[in-house]
Amino acid sequence: MKKILLGLGLAVSLFANNTFVQTSEEWEKSQNNQKYSSFQVGLYGGYVLGVTDTLNHIVICLDNDTNSKQILSIVRKYIKEHPEKWNGNNLSLIIPPLKEAFPCKKK
Repeated sequence: MKKILLGLGLAVSLFANNTFVQTSEEWEKSQNNQKYSSFQVGLYGGYVLGVTDTLNHIVICLDNDTNSKQILSIVRKYIKEHPEKWNGNNLSLIIPPLKEAFPCKKK
């Protein structure tokens, strides 16, 4: 668990929040058939899905039929609805909406 948190902390520090918000905007453009930066779309998708894979069955519990477009859409929607959190760390824009959408059942 310590290795996971250390890795996530390093990833968060390497990806500035403003850049993360901007990459999510580019991803949304790609979904709406607008001109977009494929590099930034890749950064957004890779970052969010990497965090999601790392936290799956620890903090969030994805359904077997969940696809990456759903995950990226949920996070993008949260980013758009919470501009007050744009100055926090990136995980504060990823984890809350995914925990709500894919909570782990208590045993």
